[in-house]
Amino acid sequence: MARRRLREQIIELLRDKPGLSITEIAMALGVSKSSVSEAVSRLEEEGLVRRIRRGPLVLVYPSGREGTLKPRILRLGIIRAAEYPFIPVFIKAMQNHGYHVDVRIYSNGLDATFDLVSGRLDLALTPMVTQLYYYALTERITIIGGGAAGGALVVEHSMGRDSYAASTKISTMEYCLARSGVLANVERMIYVHGGEDIVELLRRKKVRYAAIWEPYAREALSIEGVRPVESCLGLGVAHCCTLAAGRILDPNLREKIAEIYGNAIEEFMRDPRRWLEPYSRIIGINTSTLAASLETYTFKPHVDPAEAYSMLIRGDIKIPNPSIVFDAIEKV
Repeated sequence: MARRRLREQIIELLRDKPGLSITEIAMALGVSKSSVSEAVSRLEEEGLVRRIRRGPLVLVYPSGREGTLKPRILRLGIIRAAEYPFIPVFIKAMQNHGYHVDVRIYSNGLDATFDLVSGRLDLALTPMVTQLYYYALTERITIIGGGAAGGALVVEHSMGRDSYAASTKISTMEYCLARSGVLANVERMIYVHGGEDIVELLRRKKVRYAAIWEPYAREALSIEGVRPVESCLGLGVAHCCTLAAGRILDPNLREKIAEIYGNAIEEFMRDPRRWLEPYSRIIGINTSTLAASLETYTFKPHVDPAEAYSMLIRGDIKIPNPSIVFDAIEKV
């Protein structure tokens, strides 16, 4: 009876969080790895779960056609930013097609994209730069849609610590710092967890330079001694965050999501202010801040691979080769 109950618990867990390792399942359920491994083997024999190798990891999923998933609940990870006011339009459109979008908010793109790679998310709106790093390492994700550019600045604190800069790691912000030329004066980069950490470093005069996005950028500019150096849009950031999907999703579903997503951004662009209040409820940023930030963004439903490649070769962030962008962007 106990073994049967464990198998039921594993199935329930995987329905909510497909793509977990044996260790993660054991930790979530508070049982030994050997018990979970035995139960998963039995479930696999019964055709109820499937183990799929993703690089060095072996992840467990509920069974689906050819090992792919067609969930009715889609988990979308986004960064806390003013950048995605089109999200409510996308959510509504997906609901009209019978899908519920569960939005999960992160402090940075590295963590959100890791959860996408690990199967804890189905979709993620995170920096294209971050997605390309993970794609190069794992090939578990694919870029299926555009997003926004702009809404971010490189700033300088006149009273900040010389030769120090702050950024999130492997991100558009790091790209902006590199493109701005300020890194020639920087001996140490302080990598932080999120925008609030960058604001705090500037407030405490711990860094001379930083790259920061909205709504944190306007908060940083309210600090005495902080001035803008350059906008990330002016530095050639054609794409900041783009929409990536886990390759475990059925290819037909990825294509469907890409189409709905692109149409949602186009609908949003026809009347953007209409969607600020519902986005405010999702992201926890007041509508007046969102409205002010809106003017700093450009929105792109799709990613142009050639444009993305051009952006990458101008930057100073190293990935195996900028041409990897042509493989990472799904042909839809």
